[in-house]
Amino acid sequence: PIIRELPSRVVQGGIAIRCGRVVEGRMWQQKAEWGVHGLALATVVTMAATQLDGTLFRYHPVTMSLGFVLMMTEAILGAIKFRNHSGEERVRRITAHMLMNFAGVASIIVGFATIYVNKNRLGKMHYTSTHGKLGLAVFIMSILLLAVGLVSFRKLGVLQFFPDSLQKLIKRAHRLGGLTCYVLVIVTIELGLQSPSMNTGQFIEKFWQFSVVVVGLLLLALAFAGFTDRNRFKQARVLVSEMERLDVDIN
Repeated sequence: PIIRELPSRVVQGGIAIRCGRVVEGRMWQQKAEWGVHGLALATVVTMAATQLDGTLFRYHPVTMSLGFVLMMTEAILGAIKFRNHSGEERVRRITAHMLMNFAGVASIIVGFATIYVNKNRLGKMHYTSTHGKLGLAVFIMSILLLAVGLVSFRKLGVLQFFPDSLQKLIKRAHRLGGLTCYVLVIVTIELGLQSPSMNTGQFIEKFWQFSVVVVGLLLLALAFAGFTDRNRFKQARVLVSEMERLDVDIN
C-alpha cells in the first residue's frame, strides 16, 4: 500500500486533517440542529395557540404538525446521531428514536382521524386534493416505516430471523424510506398551509410556511453531513490501524 511509503508523521497529519474536517463540520451542524429544534417547536406551539378554537377541524393541523414537524424531525435527528455510537449508548439512542417515532405516529393517527371524521360530518368527499392524496400516502408510509424500524432494531430480536444479506437491506430500506417519507411530508404540509383555511394572509401563517421548509432543508443537510462524517471517521480509523500495523512491523 502507498501508506507504507509515508513517514508516520505524514500519516498522523492525514488523520488530523480528516478529523479536523469533521470537527469543523460539527460546528455548523450544532447550529443547524438548534435551528431545527427551535423552528420546529415554535411552529407547533404557535399553531396550537392560534388554531385550537374548539372546532374538530383545527385539531388536524395541530396534531399533524406535532407528529411530523416536531416528533418525526426529532426522531430523524436522533437517528443521524446514533450512527456514530456503539454498544449500550447506541442501543439507548435507538430506543429513544423508536419511542419518539411511536409518539409521532400516535399524534399523526389522531390528526388523520379528526380530518376524516370532520369530512364525514360535513358530507364532503375524501382525498380530492393533492394535499389529501399525499397526506394519505405519507400516513400509510409512516406506519409501515415504524413497523420496518421495529424489525430492524436488533435488540427486539426480530431481525435475527432474517438472513444477513436481508438484514442490511431492511436497515437500508428503513433509512432511505424514512428520508423519502420526510421529503413528502414537507411537501404535503406546505400544500396544506396553502389551503384557504390555513392561508388567510396572517403573518403567523407565513412564518409556518417558511419554518417548515427551513426545518426540512436543514434536516436533509444534516442527514447528508452525518453520512459524510461517518465515512471520514471510517477512513481515519483505517489510517490509524494501518499506522499501528506499520509500527509493529518496524519494531
